[in-house]
Amino acid sequence: MPLAHHIRTCKLQKVGIFLFTLFIFNGCVTSRQLVPKTYSFFILKQYGTIKIEEKENELSSKQDTVLVIYIEATSNKLSWDTAWYNYKVYSVSAQIINNGTYEAGFDKNSNKPITVSVNEGNTLYQLQFQLSTTAMLIPPTKDEFNLPMLRFRYKEKLYLLKINAPVELTTLPPM
Repeated sequence: MPLAHHIRTCKLQKVGIFLFTLFIFNGCVTSRQLVPKTYSFFILKQYGTIKIEEKENELSSKQDTVLVIYIEATSNKLSWDTAWYNYKVYSVSAQIINNGTYEAGFDKNSNKPITVSVNEGNTLYQLQFQLSTTAMLIPPTKDEFNLPMLRFRYKEKLYLLKINAPVELTTLPPM
């Protein structure tokens, strides 16, 4: 009798471990499949009058980095709220682009147009960022502060997404 009880207990433990592993694996696969591709771009904008010296060399002027990220997602139900980049916290506004391709701008190094495209049936999000004055959230990790990190919600679950290094553009499309 004790041997049969021990065998039954071992089988139940194995089934429990298998179901737990399956649940964890399913969660990992879901987060990867939600966002199959990301595109990250920035442009340096100068505001106001730019001072130059007599030899027409530019003196210091105030520059602002405008970051735009495009996300290919398998759902149009993702809700974006917070981003971290270069030790700053941003609020995120998202716009869905309805056509399958979108011209993001021109690469600064090659001056070639950069086109963003998504697979049929997927959704293209254009994310724009506003420096947050209220959200003082600490970044989830202390490594790779130079890469954008996004937080989004899908079906009441929170996800973090590290984005590739932004490519500098000469111009951005109208927003």
